[in-house]
Amino acid sequence: KFLDDFYFYIGSERTIEDSYQRSYSRLNGTGIQKNLMPILLDKSKEKQRRAWESDLLDCEQKIEKNPDNPKLWLTKARLLTKLGYFKQAHEAYKKASSLAPNDPKIRIEQADALQQSGNHKKAVNVYDEALELEPEDYKIWWKKGQAHVKAEEYKEAAESYERAIDLAVKHEPSSPDRYMICREYASLLEKRGEYQKSIAMYKKSLGFE
Repeated sequence: KFLDDFYFYIGSERTIEDSYQRSYSRLNGTGIQKNLMPILLDKSKEKQRRAWESDLLDCEQKIEKNPDNPKLWLTKARLLTKLGYFKQAHEAYKKASSLAPNDPKIRIEQADALQQSGNHKKAVNVYDEALELEPEDYKIWWKKGQAHVKAEEYKEAAESYERAIDLAVKHEPSSPDRYMICREYASLLEKRGEYQKSIAMYKKSLGFE
């Protein structure tokens, strides 16, 4: 079924990628399990993936010789994230954080990776750990608000957005981030049915941009 559709689209002078996506969508609608769906391998992406796997192996060998180096664990966590091994990446980030307990950047990266993997509530917890070290960083509050939204925790998201806006105005009076945070917060308020607050926040965003 997939190949019938795929070669039909190829014959219609569509690209390989477009033909794959169209055929995939048609097959996906028949209820076939995700793990049985055909995968399109991209030569350049496979080359990059193999390079990351090689780098990961090299990093693990270095860790064996120097297991208390947080930079090596952070490198391992980043490579695992790129490869899509989110559970192992989370453990590597935790190890890096334990070896560098005063570095908020590691926790921010860890929370970002959790967001990428869909673990939004865990991401919130790790953003909180970063905020214990950098409570005045509006970007962390912003990211935390986004994670709350993804976790459908809208009240908590609103609190994080408000804090992010206050800190952005205080510390970055010329940053375009203020506009973006206000826009996102206004959209959240609209979703919650708080229309007057939403209108006010949209107006505030227009004052910035």
